[in-house]
Amino acid sequence: MSNTSDKTKVEEILEKINQYKKDIQKYLQEIENTSDLERQRNLYLKIINIDNTNETYVINYLLCEKKLVELNKLSKENYINEVKKNHICISDVKYNEYFKEIERENSKQKILSFIKLIKDCSIKNDKEKTDLVEILFHIHSKIDSIGFNNKKKVTWDNKELYLYCLYE
Repeated sequence: MSNTSDKTKVEEILEKINQYKKDIQKYLQEIENTSDLERQRNLYLKIINIDNTNETYVINYLLCEKKLVELNKLSKENYINEVKKNHICISDVKYNEYFKEIERENSKQKILSFIKLIKDCSIKNDKEKTDLVEILFHIHSKIDSIGFNNKKKVTWDNKELYLYCLYE
């Protein structure tokens, strides 16, 4: 019985994955067939609600937002917030190509800074322990404030996101 139940669950999961792929392809086709930026943005938003680990989808979504800001159809503040939330999915090369006006620290830099913090930390008294805990709490709260929740398994295919998850 358990074997049949497991097989059914696997089939359900595979069916759901296939449906997600079909939905994404349908949305991409709709994007290709429309010149309405707001419609494109909404379709990309649907796509990244399914798979926000794909760098191309995230970049295209953010580029739609950027164009809407330029046309005064979207606030710059909303756009900047979306970039700050999703920048962890974008490689340095692509980020500098499209979004360099918004400063960021990439995941590799964050990991190296964290390692340096630990390496240089001397805990000789209670004050230094308290200071370290405060720093760690501050780092943790910055991670939580981004508000990014991956919709799909994070793999090395997206190195920046993978390193961010490692850092987190």
